[in-house]
Amino acid sequence: MLIEHAKQQGLTIVTDEPFERWVEKKEALAFVSFMRDEQSESRRKQALARHVLVLTEEETAHLFVQAWSTKHFSVCSIQDWLKIYVKW
Repeated sequence: MLIEHAKQQGLTIVTDEPFERWVEKKEALAFVSFMRDEQSESRRKQALARHVLVLTEEETAHLFVQAWSTKHFSVCSIQDWLKIYVKW
């Protein structure tokens, strides 16, 4: 389901290339790894060293894909955003 959702949003899912080659590419954006073994930990560290986003929970991966599909953003400073929640 996650893979299909990502593909629908126009993301390219790479599963047929060796990790070591893929992580070196400038197009590498995010590495999804739900495993908890030594190899997965090593790959997560390699991805982070290359400034690739690492997602380790399914919920986070779904939210990443959902955010990727957002077309309209509103931007404000943290100070303005906090004014809404701080009662003086």
